[in-house]
Amino acid sequence: APDLETPAIEAKRRPCVIVGVSPTEFLVRPGYSEGGRKARDWQSHEVGDWREAGLDKPTWIELEPRRIERAQAEEPPLGRLTPQDWNALW
Repeated sequence: APDLETPAIEAKRRPCVIVGVSPTEFLVRPGYSEGGRKARDWQSHEVGDWREAGLDKPTWIELEPRRIERAQAEEPPLGRLTPQDWNALW
């Protein structure tokens, strides 16, 4: 039976760039769409080659990394950033 005092929170699934890996977790930087709250924020990077990265629309990658459990990640990966976009994250 679900715990009624702490119901599960449904998080929005979004594309992420994996920047670190451990046996149980990924260190990721989330992506946001053009209309997203974090998009065009000075703390984000616009993916220039978003189609080549496997994305379906313009996307901005957040500066701050987050940890997620590997089980939360979808397989297979959407794609890969071009070297130009990858290097711009650093």
